[in-house]
Amino acid sequence: MDSRSSSDRALIEEIRTLHLEAFSREPLYGPDEARSIADLAETLIQEGRPSFTLERDGAVVAHACYTPLTLIAAPQLKTFVMAPLAVLPAWQRQGLASELMNRAEEALEADAMFVLGNPLHYARRFSTPHQVSTPQPTEHGDCWFARALTPGVLKGVRSGSRIEGALNNPELW
Repeated sequence: MDSRSSSDRALIEEIRTLHLEAFSREPLYGPDEARSIADLAETLIQEGRPSFTLERDGAVVAHACYTPLTLIAAPQLKTFVMAPLAVLPAWQRQGLASELMNRAEEALEADAMFVLGNPLHYARRFSTPHQVSTPQPTEHGDCWFARALTPGVLKGVRSGSRIEGALNNPELW
């Protein structure tokens, strides 16, 4: 028997729909990838990964998941990978993604955040120079960005990284 309440299931379905709508309309993704991203978000929530939403007019309009990332050479650091993040198309370009990330960063009390993402979306915010490799091999290493939340925390850290759960799937990297 499912121990989730009907309100939990309704929220997960609302988040799933949000990702489907946001990524289906994005030229770089399309409907098939949107389904994969929505599945990932749902799985991460079910794994108990930190998940954050923003609501407007009584509806969820933005969502992001965060998965703990272990830096092999600096396991004492509290770091996360943000993925996925979506904002409903009608609410984009209003600063909601930044608001959502600010809230998550404050709540998680992390030393650093990482993201593998489109430079147009993330290169400015996640602009901390680093020498941390992705947890899975990728052809997109130039899209692996960091944001130090504790000043100087990544300076001099040269490390591999490790991640567990659904985000550890090599196909996602």
